[in-house]
Amino acid sequence: MAIAPLDDPATHLDLLAEQFAIHYHNHAYDAALSTATEALRLAPKDAEWQARRTQAQDAINAAERVRQQQAEAERRAREEEARRQEAARKAEEQARQEKLLPPRLRTFGFASLLGKAVIVPPTVAVPTATFAMGGDKDSFYGTSRATVALPAFRMGTYPVTVAEYACAVAAKAVPEPENKYSVSWQQQQAKPDHPVVNVSWLNVVAYAAWLSQQTGQKWRLPTEAEWEYAARGTDGRFYPWGSQWDKNRANTNDSGPQTTTPVGAYADKGDASPFGTHDQSGNVWEWTSSLWREDKPYDASAEKDADTTSPRVLRGGSWDYVSQNARVASRIRYAPAYLDLIVGARLLLVAGLVQ
Repeated sequence: MAIAPLDDPATHLDLLAEQFAIHYHNHAYDAALSTATEALRLAPKDAEWQARRTQAQDAINAAERVRQQQAEAERRAREEEARRQEAARKAEEQARQEKLLPPRLRTFGFASLLGKAVIVPPTVAVPTATFAMGGDKDSFYGTSRATVALPAFRMGTYPVTVAEYACAVAAKAVPEPENKYSVSWQQQQAKPDHPVVNVSWLNVVAYAAWLSQQTGQKWRLPTEAEWEYAARGTDGRFYPWGSQWDKNRANTNDSGPQTTTPVGAYADKGDASPFGTHDQSGNVWEWTSSLWREDKPYDASAEKDADTTSPRVLRGGSWDYVSQNARVASRIRYAPAYLDLIVGARLLLVAGLVQ
């Protein structure tokens, strides 16, 4: 506070000096500077007051530097904390993603959607074609040769895995696979890159609907014609890799471990179809959308998902069946509610809705 003017300038300056000392001692440097400025109006050439004003100004400048340094330190601390939190968030997300999507599946092209607990499987392009379906006399329950025209689609590269299906189980979109033949869901979850088993046709249809809703894409079971075309192409081969059986290219009862194997386990042995699918011979039987027909001409219009009781066709053979069943034209049938540890599925992505 400024001191009221006194008649005696010397006395006034003495009081201002006391006031300056108090302000400076209390770190009220702005007030000290004001006091020095007032004193210099009375004694403009007073060297002592000029020094006091410089002292107060230097103190103000020093305090401002300290304030700026503190502000900078606080800014850096905030940025460091933000980086730490972001790193922790990324580490948590990575851990969540690795738990959701095993690294091995990621290397095979499986992907997780950002912010969603869902795994999108890799697919291969299968072009429009007219192909010869059936016609393999050595196949199991195979049909007579028939010419079938199909539009383009994308086929799942691998069977649906435990890791993929577990996402839908966690979302309560499908029930946990039952403990069938002493294989529990907990045991399956210990092998996330294996084909999911003990799933019915009804379960898989529900899973495909959930995956479609989560991704905005149209996923469904393939018809048996689409399944067979994806497995053999147009040259009429009996197995995905050709027409000669090779026990080293498929998990069947002939030479396999007598249980499921990880998807893609035979890829480096040459089990790929002409379009690049794997595991279409052996490992697990795969549900199709097709209703069972005996040896009749193929009719795509007969596929009726609304029919939840009539038997559906499965393709591909399994680890518990012999090589005859692994021929791409072989077929079996089960009721839509049937469960088995040799039964899984593979999905089709409708063309035009590419990942």
